Amino acid sequence: MEKTISVVIIENDDLYRMGALEILSKTGKFIVSGLTKNLQEGMQLIQNLQPDVVVLNIDWLSLSDLHNINIIKNNSKANLVILTLDRNKEVIKAAINLGANCCYCKNSQGKNLAEKFVEAVVSAYKNQSWIDPSISGILVENFLDSKSKTENQLSPKEVICLKLIASGMKNEVVASRMNVAEGTVRSYLSNIFAKLNVENKLNAIRKGIQTGIITVADMKIS
Repeated sequence: MEKTISVVIIENDDLYRMGALEILSKTGKFIVSGLTKNLQEGMQLIQNLQPDVVVLNIDWLSLSDLHNINIIKNNSKANLVILTLDRNKEVIKAAINLGANCCYCKNSQGKNLAEKFVEAVVSAYKNQSWIDPSISGILVENFLDSKSKTENQLSPKEVICLKLIASGMKNEVVASRMNVAEGTVRSYLSNIFAKLNVENKLNAIRKGIQTGIITVADMKIS
């Protein structure tokens, strides 16, 4: 028998709150164990009920309120679907960076909007990402911002060093390729670890891949 997914909905708009309740209830896949228009009451419901998924409208929250997403992620098993109507870029970016799994736009265009909402909630339950196509550009922009910030953290020589390390070269080979002393390579690596907040080469490479500094082509340098 398929597990019923428990959901807490935190939505200040009465129409959307009751609409979300109706959509989820009709499927037979969900039980809405908590429903509120108040953030603090919602946080208490999450603590008491330990739902599988939290549906949270972020449009009425300030950037400082968004720290509650981090609290939810750290203190419950719930994954998050954030709802937005205003499509505020900074708020959406902050929510995603804090750990929101899925983002649904309440004024999406097209048909089957209820099905899309259900899909977002199911994806969150499965710990998968789901981003409404109408705001996917914001996520791409967020990725590019992250890449740019990380690249700006590293000096040009440090970026080259990281790419060569990612290609599988040892320190002495990197030193020869860059025409510097091996001690200089170790210094570059020390700076890279500190700037990327990692402790070793493997995690530095992973961080480089995540932020787009390192590409597949970089890892095939001969």
